[in-house]
Amino acid sequence: MVCPSGKGGTMAPFLIYDAFQQGNAPATIVCNRADPILFESAMAIDIPIFDNFAEDVLALFKNGQLVSINGEDITI
Repeated sequence: MVCPSGKGGTMAPFLIYDAFQQGNAPATIVCNRADPILFESAMAIDIPIFDNFAEDVLALFKNGQLVSINGEDITI
């Protein structure tokens, strides 16, 4: 999942956990700036999360591109 930022509320952890149980959770989260709730939600169900890039991460990705993540390396 690529998003500009996290804006978590008290329901965010429940929604991401429900997506996980349904088999619809993102394989990873990539965003310009993640808030603490988004980080905690991802960590609770072991989803890798990346943020604080030097440039706008949304400009790097196009819909439908294949992305590979190996450790801290992201290949588009």
